[in-house]
Amino acid sequence: MEPQASGRLGGVPAVLRIDNVKTAIAKGAGAWGLINETYRRFAVQLKFHVDACQPRHPQGKGKAERGARDLREVVDPRDEPFESLEHLQAVTDARLDDRASRLRCPLTGTSIAEAWTQERKLLTPLPETLPEPFDVVVRRPVEIDCMVAFEGRRYSVPFCFVGQEVEVRGLAGRVQVLKDAEIVAEHATDQYAGSRHTMAAIAPVHDGQ
Repeated sequence: MEPQASGRLGGVPAVLRIDNVKTAIAKGAGAWGLINETYRRFAVQLKFHVDACQPRHPQGKGKAERGARDLREVVDPRDEPFESLEHLQAVTDARLDDRASRLRCPLTGTSIAEAWTQERKLLTPLPETLPEPFDVVVRRPVEIDCMVAFEGRRYSVPFCFVGQEVEVRGLAGRVQVLKDAEIVAEHATDQYAGSRHTMAAIAPVHDGQ
């Protein structure tokens, strides 16, 4: 699930059923698949359980298949002109809302729109800062000098985490350090192997300084 999609939903579902795409499932498929480590950490931060579909079993993701069919048969905007992406989004949202108000939910007996309004109350709230896309994630110990090693460079971390294991993420031009899914340090990257990156507020103190 993309953070933007969670924002449109208004929160995060407790369980997210996914296809076996390589960005989510690194090896295998379904309940026996190995979750991609990057995606697993993303799920931990947003607090949802990853439930991979069984391969070649479309019945296991009926809501997604029905949604795709609705987009093709009911909402399909391909032959219409739109002023912008925002205009396209507004028109398709209105069509989906109209359809949801007319169809009945077989479980609740209410309209799908009413049932969805109740379901949204059960979603996990989004964190104040949404996670950014990252392509590398590792776990590293914080050394006695308040530094962690990552891709040939060293980055400072607050003193209180010395001796503990933290998560280090590589983003575009930046490195984030997290503890218990919370960002505790962030640094810009450079092309110089062996360089040290220290934040002034958490710089380690050395003898003689």
